[in-house]
Amino acid sequence: MQGGANAGHTIYDEAGNKYALHLVPSGILNPKTICVVGNGVVMHLPTFFNEIEGLKARWGTTFDSMDLPSCTCSLSSDIQSSPS
Repeated sequence: MQGGANAGHTIYDEAGNKYALHLVPSGILNPKTICVVGNGVVMHLPTFFNEIEGLKARWGTTFDSMDLPSCTCSLSSDIQSSPS
């Protein structure tokens, strides 16, 4: 397994705005890109949806080129997490 909610990257757009992404690929900033979360990534669904909603609220967009999880990426939810 590689990548996941504890991974991530910080990118800046042309205007200098900072984006800290964990599961959403950085290509989401390019409207001509269709982003795919590839195999080998552990996708924590609540984190993914929160990240998408945060970007939607910040940009006021619906993301026509929405991220698509690969059919071979591993899915994780809070049900599978151990209690704190």
